[in-house]
Amino acid sequence: MDYSTGNLMLAGTDFDIAGVGQKLQLARTYNSLDAPAGTMSQRAWFTYERRLDTFFTDEVEWYDSTGATVSFKKKSDGSFTTPDGYSRDLVKNSDG
Repeated sequence: MDYSTGNLMLAGTDFDIAGVGQKLQLARTYNSLDAPAGTMSQRAWFTYERRLDTFFTDEVEWYDSTGATVSFKKKSDGSFTTPDGYSRDLVKNSDG
């Protein structure tokens, strides 16, 4: 619980199967604030889900494995600014 925002985030693992090299895991996060609609429900987001929203003209919103929102601002040259604290860049390919 984040007392400054009132946001409650809960993470849970539904199953976790060990394997050789890779494991199989199904986990999810619940976010009490406005979160994207996931496969299961409006505020529940499975860790395999990702989404880009391009409906804004000056930014693109990326929803990560927890459903957290990361906003990439569009620069005048068409490239995007990576938000502070993130190591991933957003690049638009020439084919769309």
